[in-house]
Amino acid sequence: MEGGAVGGGGGSLPAEARPPLTIEAPDSSWDLRGRTVRFTGGVRAQRAQVVLTCDELQVQYASGERVQSALATGRVEVVHGTRTATSDSALLTTADGSIVLTGDPRISDGPNQLSGQRITLYLDDERVRCEGCRLRVDGQAVSPK
Repeated sequence: MEGGAVGGGGGSLPAEARPPLTIEAPDSSWDLRGRTVRFTGGVRAQRAQVVLTCDELQVQYASGERVQSALATGRVEVVHGTRTATSDSALLTTADGSIVLTGDPRISDGPNQLSGQRITLYLDDERVRCEGCRLRVDGQAVSPK
């Protein structure tokens, strides 16, 4: 998530600055040969100040213990400071430190809300890309002083 999404892949932070990832779930199923882990029953993943919760999280390993990607499904929520992102599913990729939200994705920051067909969060750089974008900004932010 922050610092390279789940597992800490690419992104702009040096390896020593990447915080650890902690995943908690009532149940997990490991396929060592297929290099996947499936966490179910209400999942909580945290990396620094970024917290992801979902119904299920499937993690794919590239090689060794290096996480390649993770797919979160079912009531996905990503919280980072005052910002909250929600969607039906989210694909986290360590190569570019991104989280792609699909299925009614929304980001809220206080009274402001961004929604679209697909929202990509780049947590290392604190950037957002929105396709089919709709932005709702609080009236105080656009009224004259």
